[in-house]
Amino acid sequence: MADLESLIAGTQESLGALITRPKLSEKLLGKPPFRFLHDVVTNVTGATGFGEGLYEEELLNAKAIKDKALKVEFLQRIIDLTNNQLGEEVDVRPSKIVAGLEPENTNMWLQALARAAVSFRDGGGPAGGGGKEDEGGKNDDNDAAEAEAAAAAEAAAREAEEAKREEAARRAAEEQAANAAAAAAQAEAERAAAAAERERAAKAAAAADARSNDDGGGGKSGGGGGGGGKKGGAADVGPAFAHLDIRVGRIVKAWPHPEADKLFVEEIDVGEGAPRQILSGLRPYYSADDLTGRTILVVCNLKPRKMVGLESHGMVLCANNADRSVVEFVAVPDGAQPGDRLVAAGLDTEGAVPDAAVNPAKKKNAWTSSVDGLRTREEDGVACWEGHELQVNGQPCRAPNVKGGAIA
Repeated sequence: MADLESLIAGTQESLGALITRPKLSEKLLGKPPFRFLHDVVTNVTGATGFGEGLYEEELLNAKAIKDKALKVEFLQRIIDLTNNQLGEEVDVRPSKIVAGLEPENTNMWLQALARAAVSFRDGGGPAGGGGKEDEGGKNDDNDAAEAEAAAAAEAAAREAEEAKREEAARRAAEEQAANAAAAAAQAEAERAAAAAERERAAKAAAAADARSNDDGGGGKSGGGGGGGGKKGGAADVGPAFAHLDIRVGRIVKAWPHPEADKLFVEEIDVGEGAPRQILSGLRPYYSADDLTGRTILVVCNLKPRKMVGLESHGMVLCANNADRSVVEFVAVPDGAQPGDRLVAAGLDTEGAVPDAAVNPAKKKNAWTSSVDGLRTREEDGVACWEGHELQVNGQPCRAPNVKGGAIA
């Protein structure tokens, strides 16, 4: 098979001798879209009469052909007619053309289409019902050719209908599998949540026992003394939000978790030299390509935890509406770089520093104490904590499609 560049040149030469529209550019012929091919076929028909009467009125309107099966049917009919006119088979499949694949074969068919149209126009070949004939010519042959063309069109229609049914069955099977996977993931999440709740309850009970024992042994001690009192220091200074380390991150790479249908595994640069591995349940809302290269916000001082066998070292911040039908990243302002810190404008954080490690499993921690105050503003989607704008380098962060939603 010739290389694509040579094939495109051949297509431009052969079709260019018949039609002036559409423009036969290298870009369009390098990966021919359906609308372009539809225009080629209808203009060849208008110029030569080849294929006249092949299509119903609705198939002559390219804008109305949106279903894949109809596109396949349109192409199959003209391919069959081309083969019939030339008496040879062109190695091309309409389903591949619609998918944008095999441009070499598509160009070979377009050249065959040009040859078939010329043959028809000049009165040669079986599809020449409108071609030139001597007086008293080959009417019987023309009738046979028209019958063959009609049969080919009918066969193409049947094949297209079968392809449509197969596509519907495939989609139904995929939807069923996706629903089953979603149900399994939901059940897994519920089991994990129940286990975490049991663990938190056990820890709380143990802590209550410990406090009871301390009280019986002489009362609570001060922040610097021994005997079980609450330890003082920076962890007690300022609002809970000030103890979170939230920074700008850039997703370097993202791929689906091999064992969890809803999870992505991401490598995120947060300004530390080497990227962190972070897992997030965003597969129902984004593709891996959507994530790669995106600049986002990352909670960096959460205690690492395993999620379906892989360890996650942080959490990305997203906003969601009430029923979670819309979930999107909290976007950072233009120019923000990995490692830039998020602050709550106007919040008094004097003396407060981010905790070394925040454990959301503990009854009282900076994350669970802060998350209920994280929301987007109703009027503009700007991210806030208890009314304080969340900013990077003095500019607000926002979720433009989730106004008045939660952030987590």
